[in-house]
Amino acid sequence: MTKVKKLKFRRKHNMNMSQNQYQYLKDLGNLGLGEYKKLKIEGKDCIIYRHPVHGTLNGYLKVDEKISMEKAEKQFNVHGGISIVGDLTFINPEIKGYWIGFDCNHAFDWSLQSYFIKEEYRNYDYVISELKKLVKQYKQYKNEK
Repeated sequence: MTKVKKLKFRRKHNMNMSQNQYQYLKDLGNLGLGEYKKLKIEGKDCIIYRHPVHGTLNGYLKVDEKISMEKAEKQFNVHGGISIVGDLTFINPEIKGYWIGFDCNHAFDWSLQSYFIKEEYRNYDYVISELKKLVKQYKQYKNEK
């Protein structure tokens, strides 16, 4: 009898997963842990990468020239700000070029280590929309030079 009660509790508990957990599990179909996808947005090379530990998504744009972190942080406005400038060999040694990018592992962003209810999972579509913003900002930056 005790086993039946435990099974019922587990089933009931699993059905009550948070909206963030549900969105995350649904989104894994787009990109699994530690995986990345190459995209073209308005003719520019972009990458979406899912962190293998946190489960959060990162977005990167390949740029034509080196831009300092200080300049990139001031120039480009994306989710959480620019968090990387440089190469992406930590993802895959075959990825060439110079990249700028952002991550979705900030305060109030949901991750696999989240404990707070007010956090929000930033899904694949959200990261694509942020990459589109970054591409537009970069094109404007290039035109103003």
